[in-house]
Amino acid sequence: MTGYVITAKPNAWQRFLRAAGPRLVRFLIGCGLWALGAAVFALRTAKALISLAASLAGAFEIAMAGRAGKPPVGSALGVGLADAFLNEFADGFTDTNNDPTDPKDADR
Repeated sequence: MTGYVITAKPNAWQRFLRAAGPRLVRFLIGCGLWALGAAVFALRTAKALISLAASLAGAFEIAMAGRAGKPPVGSALGVGLADAFLNEFADGFTDTNNDPTDPKDADR
């Protein structure tokens, strides 16, 4: 006669939990992907709405400046900031020696 181990059958709760584990993992992964998609959608929508609001604000300012007979202030400030940024940006690419004795490079 050979010996063997008598094991108990898993009860209903154990079978349920064993079957529910992979399904729960899939569900949680699905929830995470859904949340990530919602975040991406919100950011992309916000970017478009901010761009639209900026365009409308600029158009409104130009219309009101024309009606008031005064130059638009925001446009003048924006042009000055854009020019300053482009000049800095161009300096960073064109000036590659970064010589500390050069007065132009003294602030670096």
